[in-house]
Amino acid sequence: MAALVLLIDSVLTVSVSISAGVRAVTFAFPAVFPYRVYIALFAVLIIIWLNLCGMRNSCTTFAIPTYTFVACVLPMVIVGLVRYFHLFGVTPTALTQEVELPPSR
Repeated sequence: MAALVLLIDSVLTVSVSISAGVRAVTFAFPAVFPYRVYIALFAVLIIIWLNLCGMRNSCTTFAIPTYTFVACVLPMVIVGLVRYFHLFGVTPTALTQEVELPPSR
């Protein structure tokens, strides 16, 4: 029973992750929107292939983008905290002019 639960959890995690990733790619590049199913299938095949390569190879392959993401986000979080708490004499910059938002649809 526990193995079935882990299998279902793994399938749902992969499907939600790939759906979110494909949505982000098609949002960034609208020209590939008609190919979203093929992009998702390609991503699933890559994940299957990496998992079949073995634990050591797949962990290394998945760790590289994860650590890169953390390394890119961490400085942004630090700068945000420095500005929020006014550390080192840094104050948030104010807008110099009013910004008008377009009317909502």
